[in-house]
Amino acid sequence: MVTEKNIRSKEKKVRKFSRRDFIKTAGVGLAAAGLGANIMIPGRARAGKKQLRIVQWVHPGGQFDDWFKNIYAKEWGENNNTEVIVENNP
Repeated sequence: MVTEKNIRSKEKKVRKFSRRDFIKTAGVGLAAAGLGANIMIPGRARAGKKQLRIVQWVHPGGQFDDWFKNIYAKEWGENNNTEVIVENNP
């Protein structure tokens, strides 16, 4: 037997959308949007080769300057996919 009380309770169940459900749905939607952009346009996610410019004072003797410029900066740049340019100011 269908009564008015049963109809109202069914309507409330259909309309009820808790805050928790809203947050879950919104989180899934945002995650899907973020992942979708990376899947559809993968080239934008990768950055090109970077460039680092360093200006330093010339040290007495010059041994540190040669080591820093020709060995350390070059190795660091290769390991980090970066072009390192070292300029020495007198």
